[in-house]
Amino acid sequence: MHSIKCDEDSAEAETTSMETFVKLRVNIGAGVSTYMTADLANGFIEKLEKISPNLNRSAVYSKTTKISRLPEYLAINFVRFQWKPVEKIKAKILKKVKFPMELDMAPLCIPELMQKLGPAKAYFKELDEAKAVAKVILYEFMHRKIRLIKVLKRKRAKRL
Repeated sequence: MHSIKCDEDSAEAETTSMETFVKLRVNIGAGVSTYMTADLANGFIEKLEKISPNLNRSAVYSKTTKISRLPEYLAINFVRFQWKPVEKIKAKILKKVKFPMELDMAPLCIPELMQKLGPAKAYFKELDEAKAVAKVILYEFMHRKIRLIKVLKRKRAKRL
């Protein structure tokens, strides 16, 4: 869902439109290292310049995008090229991009969809916590087993 609002004229009505997608284009941000989630969020807020019917001139607009329904599969395309106007060439961006192991799209969604995703997020959080507890228990069990084996080996060595 896109909403476009004029920054220079508060009297102008905000326009909204719906668009389906299965791929997101993400521009790689400036800086030494770049994070996929931050660049995704930055791509959902844009500044546009277009002719305002109320002002009869070019004006700056803010375009905000929110997701109202997630696709079953989501492809994320990193735009690794940028236009350099001074040199008038297309340059490739060679920066490293850091990816999360799990991508949480909830902050980019409309509030209604965030509420629908809430129970699933809570379930997965509980599942992750249970896995962490199971790892600790398994580690303690293996550590005790190793100590027991060492004790048994020492007793066997004393007998011989």
